[in-house]
Amino acid sequence: MTKSDPKDALEHAIKAAELYMRASAEAKTPADRSRIRRKIEEMITLAEYLKGSTAGEVIQPKQDRRIPPREILTLLKSSKLHGCEFLPWRPCHGGPEVFAQKQGQGLYTDPTPLPLSKVQLENFDGWKRPKDLLLSLESLSLSDDADSKNGKYIFRMNFNGCFRKVEIDDRLPAAKTDRALFVIDRRNPAVIWPALVEKAYLKIRGGYDFPGSNSCTDLWVLTGWVPQQLFLQRDALNLEQEWDTIVQAFKTGNVIVTLGTGRISHSEEEATGLVGEHDYGVLELDSDPDKRRLLVKNPWRTGETWNELGSTSVATPPAEEPDGPVSMHDQTGTFWMSLADVTQHFESMYLNWNPALFRHRQDIHFTWDLAPRKNMSGTVVDNPQYSITAGADGSVWVLLARHFTDEEMDLIRKRSQSSDKTGLDIGFMSIYVFEDNGKRVPKLTRNLYHGPFVDSPQTLLKFRVEKGKSYTVVPVQEKLPMAKCNFTLSFFANQTLDVAPAKNPMRHNTDIPSSWTRRTAGGNSGSVNYGTNPQFSITLTRQSSLSLLLCTDNLDIPVHIDLVWANGERVGPSLAIKDVLADSDAYVRACAVLDVPSVDPGTYTAVCSTFEAGQLADFTFRVGSSAPHIVRTIPAEGSGRLRTQLTPFVFAEGESCLRAPLRVSRLTRMCASVRRTAVPNNTHDLGPRRSSTPLKISVVTGRGPREVVLGVSGQGEFTEPTAGLKTADFDVEPGRVLEEEGLWVVVERVGGNRSRETFQVELLGDASITAGRWEDAS
Repeated sequence: MTKSDPKDALEHAIKAAELYMRASAEAKTPADRSRIRRKIEEMITLAEYLKGSTAGEVIQPKQDRRIPPREILTLLKSSKLHGCEFLPWRPCHGGPEVFAQKQGQGLYTDPTPLPLSKVQLENFDGWKRPKDLLLSLESLSLSDDADSKNGKYIFRMNFNGCFRKVEIDDRLPAAKTDRALFVIDRRNPAVIWPALVEKAYLKIRGGYDFPGSNSCTDLWVLTGWVPQQLFLQRDALNLEQEWDTIVQAFKTGNVIVTLGTGRISHSEEEATGLVGEHDYGVLELDSDPDKRRLLVKNPWRTGETWNELGSTSVATPPAEEPDGPVSMHDQTGTFWMSLADVTQHFESMYLNWNPALFRHRQDIHFTWDLAPRKNMSGTVVDNPQYSITAGADGSVWVLLARHFTDEEMDLIRKRSQSSDKTGLDIGFMSIYVFEDNGKRVPKLTRNLYHGPFVDSPQTLLKFRVEKGKSYTVVPVQEKLPMAKCNFTLSFFANQTLDVAPAKNPMRHNTDIPSSWTRRTAGGNSGSVNYGTNPQFSITLTRQSSLSLLLCTDNLDIPVHIDLVWANGERVGPSLAIKDVLADSDAYVRACAVLDVPSVDPGTYTAVCSTFEAGQLADFTFRVGSSAPHIVRTIPAEGSGRLRTQLTPFVFAEGESCLRAPLRVSRLTRMCASVRRTAVPNNTHDLGPRRSSTPLKISVVTGRGPREVVLGVSGQGEFTEPTAGLKTADFDVEPGRVLEEEGLWVVVERVGGNRSRETFQVELLGDASITAGRWEDAS
């Protein structure tokens, strides 16, 4: 097909699609059917493109969306960069009158300074016009129309959400030596246009001291072709599946392929002939299944080439291909490399796809506040989210492009110049897709598709859609350093798409800030202090769907939500399964979600807990519902009650029961608790998980046979005080206490060995409680 004219290629593509359709009917496994369906789609896409070629037309994706005024304002705000203004492109920008030299006026001089690096400045000999650089104007490969008479050149380049006007003069940085400071075509050194294109691009990126990006981004700016980065070293990549698609598109002129190395040692550079953190062009692909090779070119003048196993590389294509496209190129630095070697020695393959492969396109421009609200870092509730519904089955490509900013460019420049990268992270971004009826999602779970996190300004995700089904597309970022940034989200497809901001499935939402403190971090429902956790009452006036979200900025703490039949009252230390209306399943780090499709009218109690008792953190509890709701914080246990703390104690040798006298002045409702506070350093205390002596705490009146227990922990059983033991509430009458020989708080333990643990007893009451000294009651 590579040597066919468009009509022959079209016939081949249609025939291939028919053969794949037959194969699909005979496929035996879902995986085979899925693979063949992708091939069918590729052939149909190719056929559509070739139809346009045979008609002498260039197929451009139809922009299906009218840009609203607010997004136009976003594009205008992104016009300012490095002290320059790059306005969105208009047809009038390139008229011939712009380049005519008017009588009495000199050549145009661009006032914009383009900084050079320290090394460049050492060889710098001033800004000079082409004629001053001893280039022959007659030998320039610029046509009369393209050759500016007044020294002004205007380029149409694609960045910051649209094609934009980039204006420069023809002055170039001259060098004191024969080492040029601008790009030169080695075969035609008098050709000036490559240097002018470079200058226009570097004006966008802040000057000649630009530390570099990647070829995928560069080609996106220069051509507007859709960028894709394949990470060759990642296990998830199956380049074998991608290869045939890439070859087919390459042969039909629909993809540009480049390669990038990662960081490699100096010794590895010498052994392989490759340069670390450097991009290479790909001039040809050999699709022979027995070869699978790429003709790679190092764009540098020195032309270092690949040394397979340390042998001398072949800098020219094999003899059987003397008349191929390669013969048109300078062979310096050119070498054939197997696909297997490419995947082993290069970090990335960059693909720039012809947007004319698609019939439909929609661009959405938005400003994203990248600083998360407190306690929301583990969620995507504040991320831009979009609903997408396709008019037919097929493939959709989504491109997230971050607009260039001065702030980011300054950070990239500092990072390239610093050996210590601390605090100079440039961040990552990705795209997630959810099959969630096009509604907003709270966190990144149960996603259908997601792309890799990349530090490039663009990232692409390809996924399949079904006709009429709605999906949610979520841009995601990690550690992007800007407080705010503008982005463009572009959708490419060969079927119509309905794209709109995703809607919150809940009409009513309430956020309540709270925290787990030393007194309220009660742990999971197996902990005796579970009832001390923060709790909230939720009242629904009519039947409603309910969505609860619990999130904290402490990303290491597993959290959980229980929705309990408790009429909005505080849940106690024990939680029966029958009392739980719904819960958020397993404890998960930082963010728990509980969705209940239908809840009857009434008042419920929500308990927010961490897995371990004593885990302290701030959090936000969000309640969302389809019907109106009322949410209130249930007062903490002991709220509004007087606290009395007794002197901490340690059990001495032979002591198994200690007690302290209590006195109340009036009828008092109270409870008592005991918790371990400390152990000696040499016992290697591991916190709440450490076993302790089984204890029991009670409040009693009288002694011996006349003893009456008013309240006791653990239903009278001895329990390890992992996070503390507590009695239920009970009433104390002063007159009765006197008659029955006193009121006592009693702490008992199993065994009589000397304790190495310190314990603290606390009393809560609605009146003043006086406590005496501890005494042995063993």
